[in-house]
Amino acid sequence: MPALYRAATALVFPSTKEGFGLVVLEAMASGVPVVTSRIAPFTEYLGDGDVLWCDPLDTASIAAAMTASLDPARRAPCIARGFAVAAAHDWTRTAQAHLASYEKLREPAHA
Repeated sequence: MPALYRAATALVFPSTKEGFGLVVLEAMASGVPVVTSRIAPFTEYLGDGDVLWCDPLDTASIAAAMTASLDPARRAPCIARGFAVAAAHDWTRTAQAHLASYEKLREPAHA
């Protein structure tokens, strides 16, 4: 998959409903700028400058963000920020964040 992402100019992901959006992090880890919707869950872990935001219900907004993803002045910072965001959500950190919940599930239930 990383090779396929790296062959892309951008990931355009104007989702209207999303659980987490792992594809966004995969693209970022591959050095691909991301165009995505300004909706949760993306707004929970992405900020301005991390991605190029769009309104998924507005084709002009999507087109404008896609055009911006081709502009070197916008593209380079998105790629750099993407690497940083992806690194902050690597599998080791993700697993560690879940350990406390898993430990709690192991505790015997009190009747």
